[in-house]
Amino acid sequence: MAQYQATQVRSAAQDQAIYGVTEPVTANKVQIRKGAASPSTVRPGTSVQVDTDYSLLMPTGTAAQGADVQESFTLKKDGKVLTDSAPKTFHRASGGWVATKKLPIPQDADPGTYVVETKVQVGTSYDTDEAVFIVGS
Repeated sequence: MAQYQATQVRSAAQDQAIYGVTEPVTANKVQIRKGAASPSTVRPGTSVQVDTDYSLLMPTGTAAQGADVQESFTLKKDGKVLTDSAPKTFHRASGGWVATKKLPIPQDADPGTYVVETKVQVGTSYDTDEAVFIVGS
């Protein structure tokens, strides 16, 4: 069972200043900026944290309303899906967000490389990103 939280880390203006959004969007849009797992190598019985930094862009004049954003993730090993979370819907303001998932690593987890694929969606706009970590013995 994953622990989950999200925090707004940039206002819409800060997001635009950092990422240089020059053309206004005509519909709500999400764009993942960065995803990472830490630590990059874990042991069975510990946990790994996956952070996904994304931007929610909204048309001029609608940013104050916010939008419903769906966030979900899939845990894979060797191309096989181990866990597939149901999408969770959150009302978000325009700007930059970091979604954080803390995943417990079972004591009997097989050593190897694991991939957490995160999907963020608003309306028909979505983006995905992968974060990789290794379970050692």
